[in-house]
Amino acid sequence: RRAKTLMRFHSGRINDIVASPADHFSATAGEDGTVRCWDYVDRNCLFESKFPTAATSITWAPQSLDSDARTAAVGFQSGVVRILYRAQRQWKVVSVMKPHDGMINSISYSPDGKIMATCGSDRKIFFLSSFSSEGNSPSSFTYDPIGFVCLEENKGIAKKLNWRHDSKCLLVSYASSGEAVEIGLPGSVAGSELNTHESFNVTDTCSIRSHIFTAKPT
Repeated sequence: RRAKTLMRFHSGRINDIVASPADHFSATAGEDGTVRCWDYVDRNCLFESKFPTAATSITWAPQSLDSDARTAAVGFQSGVVRILYRAQRQWKVVSVMKPHDGMINSISYSPDGKIMATCGSDRKIFFLSSFSSEGNSPSSFTYDPIGFVCLEENKGIAKKLNWRHDSKCLLVSYASSGEAVEIGLPGSVAGSELNTHESFNVTDTCSIRSHIFTAKPT
């Protein structure tokens, strides 16, 4: 009698998880290189895709970019980001880019859906413009590089990205020091001009402020 597979899970650590902003689906990024789509109401894994390196970060695109809430951005240990589209029975890879030379620690879309930011173990924050040119078809989403910001080496490696509500600033947190850095969009420094003909390094054009978070004495 042949054995029957009842459930399939990741064969290693789950590095990140995100829920759809519109329905009862979630997605997980695994150390085993798989990205899985789950129906958490029925408690069932709908499908998965296997990639060459560990999936380290995942986020769902906001409905301001994809009104159907079918697009997810996944970061990998290799520094690659893949944009996946949730089809009926599979993930479809619609775009691939490599903004970092090391592991992707976090990916975050601005609330207005116009910019995607990534942070990596190479101590850089990369900004990419994101937009849809032809409605919500999988091939209509386009990502163009804006530039990267170099972080100070003595602060450690950035672990998490969060946008301000107005999509004009990005908060970058450091797990080891309890510090966060607020980074304005490229070009936010008064009098600065974006010129990426020779380099995508836009650090000098971004406003940067540090915040220290410490535990209050009890």
